Amino acid sequence: MRIKCMFFCLVSVIVGNSHPMELSKNNQPSTDLMYLRIQQANEQWFKKFGILWKTDDFDFWHSPYKDSCVNGITRFSLTNKNKIIENINLIMDYSKQHSIPFSWSVPNKDFHDLSALFNNNNMTAEESVIMVHSLDNIIVNDIPGVSIETLQKGDCKEWLTVFNNAFGEHDTNLTEIYTQLIRKDLENTDASWKYFAGYFNKKLVTTGALLIGSDYGYIANIGTHQQYRGKGVATAIIVALLQEAKKLNMSYVFLQASDAARMYEKIGFQTVAHLKECVFGTDNSQSKTH
Repeated sequence: MRIKCMFFCLVSVIVGNSHPMELSKNNQPSTDLMYLRIQQANEQWFKKFGILWKTDDFDFWHSPYKDSCVNGITRFSLTNKNKIIENINLIMDYSKQHSIPFSWSVPNKDFHDLSALFNNNNMTAEESVIMVHSLDNIIVNDIPGVSIETLQKGDCKEWLTVFNNAFGEHDTNLTEIYTQLIRKDLENTDASWKYFAGYFNKKLVTTGALLIGSDYGYIANIGTHQQYRGKGVATAIIVALLQEAKKLNMSYVFLQASDAARMYEKIGFQTVAHLKECVFGTDNSQSKTH
């Protein structure tokens, strides 16, 4: 999911070495590896808010919150063709019974076979891509009035106010629990999430986060207050996240993008895989991973 991944996108702890690095011809992580990384990143996100319904055929994360950014599928087996419809109906029935919208990042190669089933279940789909930065050449541009800092505990509420403005989040209960989770991460020096704040003329206007894997990072929560867009703060915070990843000796950083892909290309990201970001059920929220 695009750690909507608001939060996305978005589990068991990711252990990069448990899945050997696979490279494509251009020395980038392979498409299949990046599909796996998106699944793992979403798992890391969803587990913050809900619980796992796990079967042999699927992993479905669900929470008390009526927002697809914190409910979703991270694993779904297509091996047993006879059970695909049965499993989709199980998840759909649960979603409808509890009025829980959910998300599912579906690889393009699988979407065609599933789309007929999706269209019968109040689904919307958005094109998105997985983009990778190798951290070899990080382009840094000084922008007047812009500064980037690591998020401080006392600024969590202001950070989330900007975040909510950027993504149209209105669920006060979800915002409160996310505030608590961020503060918990900030108190834990070994936390897998790092949070950054972007300032324009000393005013906090942009949010960003980095999920730390064993040899890679995942960028999420990139959002700028609507009144301060177009000033380069989002670009600056992404560059800061790349620099943090390099400092932590990561091999690469990735993210999931849709309409902002061109901006990421200018920073040095390359597209390695294509997805359909699917949302099921009634959900008025926006995608918050990017």
